[in-house]
Amino acid sequence: LTDQSWQDELNLNLMAAVRLDRALAPGMIERGSGVIIHVSSIQRRLPLHESTIAYAAAKAALSTYSKALSKE
Repeated sequence: LTDQSWQDELNLNLMAAVRLDRALAPGMIERGSGVIIHVSSIQRRLPLHESTIAYAAAKAALSTYSKALSKE
């Protein structure tokens, strides 16, 4: 995969959620309520040969980020 393919997968499957959370979480904290739900994939743990490794890596990163965010 090219660097651009990696960047595209990370932007679409990880950074989109990070950016949206950055925009919405402060208001939730201010109101004292809210829920953030991220949709990941089984590929975060079991990459499929038909898919790209970049997609699987981005979903694994999303799952790890989600867990860390829940602890904050």
